[in-house]
Amino acid sequence: MAFHTISSSKKISNVPIVNVIRPVMQLRAGLDRISTFVLKKKMGFGVSQFRILYVLAYKPHITQRYIADFWDVTEASVSRQMNILEERGFIKRNSMNKGKKSRLPKPVISPAGKKAVDRALRYTTESFENIFRDIGTTDRKTIVRLLEKLLEKVKISPSHENHP
Repeated sequence: MAFHTISSSKKISNVPIVNVIRPVMQLRAGLDRISTFVLKKKMGFGVSQFRILYVLAYKPHITQRYIADFWDVTEASVSRQMNILEERGFIKRNSMNKGKKSRLPKPVISPAGKKAVDRALRYTTESFENIFRDIGTTDRKTIVRLLEKLLEKVKISPSHENHP
């Protein structure tokens, strides 16, 4: 993936791009910090493990490579997190085709993993509701509309098109 230098001379409707990107990046970082805090405190795991469980809950029978590509992390990172999730009983890894060395084990979410995803979503949603509480319905709809418009522009790979 090629990265481009952000130049404040490029403008969107007379607003420098950097003035748009900076708060978006700050918002993402802030929401990640809140998610990490809530998940660690309430669930005993972090965002990386939650992301794996989330994908498995909504898109079963996928590979570790798919998860790594989806979240733009290494397969080694996914494997390390999956080891922890497997030890905690949230996932199981079954071999796709026994006897074929080229196949990696397929992760499968357990009933405990599904319950953990539901609880984690509930806890994080409650936290985010507190943040967005003072933002009215019209503004929320505008935020959603603009974010969806941006998301359409940043779809990078086919694996992101059918995300959960």
